[in-house]
Amino acid sequence: RDFGHYAERPPRIQSQVVSGCNLDIGVIVYSFTVRYVAGLIFAVGAVLAGLMSLIFSSSIADRVPMHWGLNGQVDGYGSRWQALLFIPIMMLGMSLIFGIIGLVGGSRLKTNATKGINIVSAALVIFFLMLHKLILSQNHAAIPTMIPFLLSGVLIVLGFAMKGVEPNPFIGIRVPWTMKSPMVWRITHDRASRLWMFAGAVGLVFSLIGGTMVVPIIIFVG
Repeated sequence: RDFGHYAERPPRIQSQVVSGCNLDIGVIVYSFTVRYVAGLIFAVGAVLAGLMSLIFSSSIADRVPMHWGLNGQVDGYGSRWQALLFIPIMMLGMSLIFGIIGLVGGSRLKTNATKGINIVSAALVIFFLMLHKLILSQNHAAIPTMIPFLLSGVLIVLGFAMKGVEPNPFIGIRVPWTMKSPMVWRITHDRASRLWMFAGAVGLVFSLIGGTMVVPIIIFVG
């Protein structure tokens, strides 16, 4: 079906004359927000993670736990350079990916889809920054509890961000039956949003009482 009636016009505000040119500030702000904010969020996260690495570079051990199993036990180690650089480089890569998406197809995004991407991007940056801090500070005993707690929070944010998202080329539950019908898309995302937020809330409770095995299962089922 034609999704043309879902298209939103850029917000219009009073045009201003700048240097003799008619400049519509609303269109500029809208275009920038649609295209590049998510990439900038990850870029800021990469800078902050890099600063963390610089601060902890002199105190971190040569061999650092980097991966934990579902039972909360360490099952993978990395070098100090992996611990220092992995998350900053990963977030820099995410910044480039979202920048390319904005450059190539940002104009095809609806306003609410853009808001969803920005909200989820901010939540992921917070998650990775906190994880980076835990690894660098070598507070390994807290990680089996904090990772499920943080992931559950991300799931709640994801559910909130997906509610009301309209059909678009980049985010959402994009399967043939949702893309063919706007009604099916709305129903699917409304129910998925509630399920993800509920699963995240249950995950928060179980993470606080030490349910390290239960939380990943809840998140996966959600």
